[in-house]
Amino acid sequence: MSTRRPLMALAAAALAVAAMAGGGTTARAAATETDGTIPHRAAAVMEGGTTAPAFAAETDGATARAAGADTPGKADADRPVVVTDPVPDGFTSWEEVNRAQQQIDAVADQIEEIAATPDGAGFGSIVTEPAAGRLRLYWKGAPPASVRALLARDTGVSVVVERAAYSAAELQAEITRMTAAKPAGLEASVNQVTGVAPRPDSGGLQVFVSGDAESGRELANVRSASVPVTVRGSTVPRLASRDDDSRPYYGGARWGTTGLPSCSTGFAVSIGGQSRMLGAGHCASDGQWAYDGGGTIDDIMGKITKSSDPKLDALLIATPSAGRIFDGGPGGGEYTNPVAGRHFNHPGDYVCTSGAYSGTRCGIEIVDTNVTQTFFLGGKPVGPFNRLVLAEQVDGANAGGNGDSGGPVIEVDPVDTSKVWAKGIFTGLDAGGSPVACTGVPTSASRQCSWRIWYTSIAQILNSFGGDIVTG
Repeated sequence: MSTRRPLMALAAAALAVAAMAGGGTTARAAATETDGTIPHRAAAVMEGGTTAPAFAAETDGATARAAGADTPGKADADRPVVVTDPVPDGFTSWEEVNRAQQQIDAVADQIEEIAATPDGAGFGSIVTEPAAGRLRLYWKGAPPASVRALLARDTGVSVVVERAAYSAAELQAEITRMTAAKPAGLEASVNQVTGVAPRPDSGGLQVFVSGDAESGRELANVRSASVPVTVRGSTVPRLASRDDDSRPYYGGARWGTTGLPSCSTGFAVSIGGQSRMLGAGHCASDGQWAYDGGGTIDDIMGKITKSSDPKLDALLIATPSAGRIFDGGPGGGEYTNPVAGRHFNHPGDYVCTSGAYSGTRCGIEIVDTNVTQTFFLGGKPVGPFNRLVLAEQVDGANAGGNGDSGGPVIEVDPVDTSKVWAKGIFTGLDAGGSPVACTGVPTSASRQCSWRIWYTSIAQILNSFGGDIVTG
């Protein structure tokens, strides 16, 4: 059985830039869409992620291609997602974990949907406890009739309603105030707030600072907080194959733009009846052209549209895409899985990542949600990004690394383990405070990986773009 690692002081968290290449059936693929003249592109542009020094410790694209050169093309044979990580305490198999979590999430997701309506003014947070078949709902004041009616049904899930000291909206307002001023350049002598997250019990905030926690408590924007705060020190986040996909594109494949390092594709989404592919917003600029891992003029995917919300780390690529993702690998043993839908995120949930460079990584537990975090590139701040989820690999193994940004974060279906549910897309990693040996390709010392990661909630992305997940 595994022992969950405590949330330790963070240091040098890195946004992992990732690209996954995938293949599969043409489920709900749209026609090719282009805007304007297709740009000329030198064939060597995508040969190596190291061509973009603005991103820290990027992957070597040439190495990734060599390792996966003999990997078969797009294969649609559904294979179970096999999790080999130690089973959490209270369970005898990951199948039991998945069944318990899906049952709890079915109730939690309905509560989250109510929370997004006027009835949700008092909503604080949800914490799941899969081993106990229970969720804890934190609510400020009395839950409305819609929530009480839901909880009165026989769902098979024990729901404990706890008093929340603050609503999610009240805590978010305080987070916005505390993160209004972007941190200065990364200097060892300057302690500053780099990120803020609600406590899982809605009792206050967790504040992350770049220096030590003791002096961090004396910072002006921490001392002026209107809610209780817990300060965690040494948090300095940094921006962080399934090598050559083709249309319709799948999640978990390598892609990039001229002059930028490689990233990973996320999930196919439908916007206004047209398919798009999700990616991490920090991977490109609005209006640029995306290319898959082939790296030639024939490998143009489509034009990029970034979210109108600069704090949401997400973008869309206008290209035919299907509701499947790559799993396994990279560089061998790859397969694809259909996407069944999407779920919300709650502390206590278990997820897997599936980046183009690290491959499928599981046994990752959600620690915090609704995190607002500033990241650093070359010592300069990027962000802050909000609506992030903070998660940790429970046994200290790799959860993700450079090259995985934008890649799928998933939950395995408990009934049909060949299907997956979308939870989010990969944003960054803690390369300094929790470094581990990398998995996948390349294995050079320049690549960084971590057991602690951040990712962007799929529910928030869909709300922002007004789209739906494409299922396979």
